[in-house]
Amino acid sequence: MTKTTYKKGTTFYIAGKEYFMKGKMVQSKNLPKRSEPQYWEMRKKMKELVKNAGDDSCYYMLDADTYILYRMERYPCFDESDWDCENRYYKEFFFCFSLEEFEAKRVFLEARPYRTVGHLKKKYENLMCPFVYEDDGMETFDVYQKD
Repeated sequence: MTKTTYKKGTTFYIAGKEYFMKGKMVQSKNLPKRSEPQYWEMRKKMKELVKNAGDDSCYYMLDADTYILYRMERYPCFDESDWDCENRYYKEFFFCFSLEEFEAKRVFLEARPYRTVGHLKKKYENLMCPFVYEDDGMETFDVYQKD
């Protein structure tokens, strides 16, 4: 497995496709516009996923054949002032290139507690590759891919 660190705002490639971090999410350069029929086909697929996924699943589509599962965990808060003003998160974005892969990774993630964001056990990293890890408190993010 290969880990590459990028500065936020930098374009990166997974499976030959171009992606970038925009705001707090991974975005695709290949996303169709709302006026294109492919956009509405993607929306239809997402509705099917919503029916089958549990309430704890967080996901979205990047393009016609790339699905993202993601987990977020809030920075630790120790007192009332932390809870009032802390808005940083640890995040993992897992890329899926088929509905079967999406479902397998979704089931795997739902069986693990959220307190593992950023601490994926080494034996599971290859299973979940490719994925992106981002810490809101850092100026960089990490992309993990199979060799």
